[in-house]
Formats: sequence, C-alpha cells, structure tokens
Amino acid sequence: MIVAGTSCGPPKPVLFYVPASVQVDTSSHRARRVSAIASTSHSFWEAMSSLDTGYVYRHQVSETERDFAKALSLIMNGRHDDAALALDGIHAASTDSTIRVASRVLMTAMLQYQDNWTLLAELDSLARVSGNPDSSDKAGVESWAIAFRKVPPRQIKFAEDRTVLPLSLSVSGVPMIEVTIN
Repeated sequence: MIVAGTSCGPPKPVLFYVPASVQVDTSSHRARRVSAIASTSHSFWEAMSSLDTGYVYRHQVSETERDFAKALSLIMNGRHDDAALALDGIHAASTDSTIRVASRVLMTAMLQYQDNWTLLAELDSLARVSGNPDSSDKAGVESWAIAFRKVPPRQIKFAEDRTVLPLSLSVSGVPMIEVTIN
C-alpha cells in the first residue's frame, strides 16, 4: 500500500531463483518430423556437417554423395542396421576417396556409439586382410576395438511413468542432473 505524500524511491528488481527442469518423453519411439529448414549451405560437405541431408535433393550432386546423405539420414532416424549396410556399400564401391573415408568414419562412430565392438573388430580384421589403404589409421577406433569386443553393450532403461528431475548449473553454467550409479 502506498500512502499519499510518501516516497518509495525507484522500483527495484526482484529476482527469483527457480531450478530448471527437463522432461524426457519416452513414450514415442518413432522419429519426429522436423519442419523444413532454410538451408544456408553452399557445398555438399558444408550441408553434411550441418546434418542438412535434404541438400542433395535441392542441388546437383553425385550419386555417391546422394547415397552418403541417405545413409546419414538413416542414422538420424535410428535405422542403424540399414545405415551400416549403406555405409559399408559406399565405402566398398566409391571411387571418391573423401566419401570412402567419410563413410568409414561415420560407420565406425555409429558402431562405437552402439557399443558394437565385435563388428568394429571385424572391420579392422577385414581391412588388414584386404590391404585397404584407408585402414592405416592406427589410432582409429577399429584398431583398438579388438580390446573391447567382449564388452557387453550398455543397457539403458526408462521408467514407464514420468519423472521430474531438478537441474542445477555448474560453476561454468553447464546444466547438470545429480545421479547415483550402483
């Protein structure tokens, strides 16, 4: 209440500190369609680095580049087995060394993410037997996958009902969720 004739001074800001929260919807396993993106890519590789797989439908590209973009799209849609077959085919058939190496890197990254160490170790063995020049990367994931080939894949399970977890910010401003393992 303000009484006539009194001075309250200038208004002061009021700050509310409310922890943020994130909601994970585990009820839908289908890939959601994203509305059309206005592409600003000027080249095939710029588009691929931006995950703009639609670039190949709007611009003239080689058939191998089109296949690579389709494989990348399969990965983004969670169709990893189809993507692995497509990338393996691109790697085996392409005469473009950049596409060949990129398909191999993408496939090994995808398999590593899936904890598919057995297949990664097989890729390394096949490359050594075939004398493939692309297999010379001794620091590549295929080279050390043999050490992990017996490691079981991660198992991630989500509860059927919703859970709300509080977020906090680290000193550097990164959102964090407190978890306890085992």
